[in-house]
Amino acid sequence: MTDDVGNEGSDGLDYVEFVAAILLGLATFVIAWSTYQAALWGGQQDEGYTESVRAANEAVDFLQAADTIRALDQNLFVAALTSGVCGDDERRDETACDQVLANMSEEAAAAVESSLADGESNPFDSSAYVDVLYGPGEQAKLTSEQFFETAGGANENGDNFELATTVLTAVLFFAGIAAVLDDRRIAWSLLAVSGVLLVGGVGYVLSLPIA
Repeated sequence: MTDDVGNEGSDGLDYVEFVAAILLGLATFVIAWSTYQAALWGGQQDEGYTESVRAANEAVDFLQAADTIRALDQNLFVAALTSGVCGDDERRDETACDQVLANMSEEAAAAVESSLADGESNPFDSSAYVDVLYGPGEQAKLTSEQFFETAGGANENGDNFELATTVLTAVLFFAGIAAVLDDRRIAWSLLAVSGVLLVGGVGYVLSLPIA
């Protein structure tokens, strides 16, 4: 009789059940929000990994094409040097030299003409040639890495929201048990634990980025 009076208000309200209901409601709301955010971050993670793979495939294609173009340019350059059509002696043939340069990529032709003027032995190591030829591939590779990092960050954020959901689920557990216990001292202890977990979980959720 005394225990009932000590835990009920003048209108017969059971404060343990009242507090438990509030904790359950708040925890349920925050769990729903955390689950929603985890799903959004999971979608961004999948999108990021997909874009990373796509950019990586583009990078491979660009770099392979650059290797092929460079090999052809070098073969033409070696042929021009061997035949002497682009040399400075009597074997020089302007028409043949122009034809060789025309068959090269624009970047190679410019590099070769510059090397012939400056006396360089290998025009294909110049930064102007390498940067232009391999630039698209390197840019696609960098883009792939950026998407991969973005996906990794989204995965971490999603995991953090799932962790918050796990902690908040414990709030439901303790508050639910407290609501049905006859021993009110234990019930209030469980509600206290539930309240601490709720405050900690909500604070953690608020510290996380929103998708």
